[in-house]
Parts: sequence; C-alpha cells; structure tokens
Amino acid sequence: LLHGFDSSCLEFRRTLPKLEALGVEAYALDLLGWGFGDTGGGDVSVEAKRAALLEFRRQVLGDRQMTLLGVSLGAAVVIDFNAVHSDAVASAILVDPQGFIDGAPPVPEPFARGGIRVLGSWPLRSLANQLAYADTDAFATDDAIRVGLLHCARPSWEDDSVSWLLGGGYSVSSLVPRLAPKPTAILWGRQDEILPPAEFAPKFVAALPGAAFRWVEECGHSPHLEQPDALAAAVRAFLDSGPDAVAGDDDVSEIVR
Repeated sequence: LLHGFDSSCLEFRRTLPKLEALGVEAYALDLLGWGFGDTGGGDVSVEAKRAALLEFRRQVLGDRQMTLLGVSLGAAVVIDFNAVHSDAVASAILVDPQGFIDGAPPVPEPFARGGIRVLGSWPLRSLANQLAYADTDAFATDDAIRVGLLHCARPSWEDDSVSWLLGGGYSVSSLVPRLAPKPTAILWGRQDEILPPAEFAPKFVAALPGAAFRWVEECGHSPHLEQPDALAAAVRAFLDSGPDAVAGDDDVSEIVR
C-alpha cells in the first residue's frame, strides 16, 4: 500500500485492519523521504524511492511478485516502478490516481524552503482535509490534521521535502500504458475534488483500456480513509478473482466521450 504526496503509512490506518480481517497479506509502506523513515538527509529522488521499494521486496517479500496499490501520487510510484521493474509487479490497483500531472511545481530555490514550511502548517493541512473528503463533517477533523502533520516532525522532513521539490518529482504520463499487460483496477471517489474524475479518469481509461474502472460512492479523494470497507472488499475480490470481480458502478459514459 503506497500513500500519496508528503504523507505516511498512517493514511492506511483504517484500511489495513480491514484487509487483515479479510485475510489479505498487506504492508503499508512509508515512501522514502516522506513518512517516518530517517533518511539522514540522503537521496530521496524518484530513483531512490524506486530502489527502496525494490529493497523492501527483496528483504521482506523474498523477491515475490507484488500487487501494488497506490493512492494519489502513490499511483505514480506504481507506474514508475512497473516501468523499470515490471518483473516484480504482478498487478496494480490505482486509487484516485495521479499519473498525468508531470513534474513538481517549478519553485525558485530561494523560495522552496518557505513553501515547504507552509506545506507543514496547520492552515494548509486543514484546507487539504476540506478538499479530500466528501463528508467533511465526519472526516475533516482536527484529529485528521494532527495525524497528517505527525511525519512533519521528523528531523529530516524539511530538507527531504526541499530536495524533492527541487528534484523535479514524478513524470510518468508516458509510462501509464506499460501497466496494460498487468491485471489492473482503477478506483475513483465519485466526489473527488483534488483529482476531479471528469478531468483525469478519461486519460487512464484511454491509456489502460483493459483495466477495470469502478466508482467509489459517497467518497472524495481518499477511499482508503472515507470508505475503507469498500476498498478492502475491492482488494479482496481483486486478489481472489481478478479486476472484473471488483464490485461497483463501472459506467464512465458521463466522463468519457
């Protein structure tokens, strides 16, 4: 399970127990340079993140193939990793995926650190919470902000974030079709305001015509937090019987023309 931009494995605090209850062997990872792993100010580039995931596979999984689930920018991690280490990937689940916005925002180096400090502020995290959920009263809480800020207390967080911002970020739009040979499901919160499905879902449907697309109902950008039961059930069905076994509405006629 791969979290989104500048976040941590705690994104899966609601979904991971559901998966375990369904008998799914699952691991929620901190992506290198985010989360709680101490980098000591070392390399946190795309290449380093890819190498860390490969090393996890070697050390923890004994080089077994993986089903990778990526949420938001975590989907870009999946796309990038598959393009280089296709033999390590058995299948993929892309959840409200980011794959068609290439690169990090261009920020002049003198302003990068100030921008990162804003990223770690309560007001910005509060705004992000308001955008992330369909049911903001239930989920966009002060506790959610506190959890979202926990990893920002890591000593190297600011330096790692500046390094990432200046390093260019992920550019994977041309790599999305390389997932086509793999069993793939695309799950999208119908009320996503961060990556509006009307804008981005048609690009994934066109690039991966064989993938199973499913709407996640009453959900914004974070099905793993807002609809963990639905997401866990989708993963179980996917692993048992393939993408087409995932329940849900697959009608994209309103957004794909």
